[in-house]
This record gives sequence, structure tokens and C-alpha cells, in this order.
Amino acid sequence: LYKLDMSSSEYFWSKIEPAAGAKWPEARSHHTAVVFEDGGASPKIIIFGGFRSSSIRYNDVWILDTATDSWEQPRAGLTE
Repeated sequence: LYKLDMSSSEYFWSKIEPAAGAKWPEARSHHTAVVFEDGGASPKIIIFGGFRSSSIRYNDVWILDTATDSWEQPRAGLTE
């Protein structure tokens, strides 16, 4: 995953590397992604589903915290 930093007049790309032992979603295509902003909190990117290949399909949800560049996977049935 790469992130585009647009905080100054010169934009630059950086690769997001997960911390050792951290979980993150497997590579995929044809997934759905949306940005979620909750008031003053940093935006989060939510992805759902997608394909790894014609025989591997994902039915999962992952949330990227854009402030910490960390992924979390909500548990099924958990609502807040």
C-alpha cells in the first residue's frame, strides 16, 4: 500500500509498511473502498471484499487508520 502525502507544496509517495506482527489485508482487486470521517478524528479507509484470483474471493472488512497507518479487522456481529 502506498500513501500520497499532500501536506506541502511538493507531493510525495511513501510505502506503508505494517509493524512487525501486525495484521493487514491480503492483496486484492475489485474491492470496495470508502473514506469515513467522524468529526475531528483522522479519516479512516474501509475496504470490503475483492478478489485474489478467479477462485479466491474475499468477504471481509478491514479499516485503515490514516493517522497511524495501522489496520484493524472488526469482528463479525460487533456494532458501535
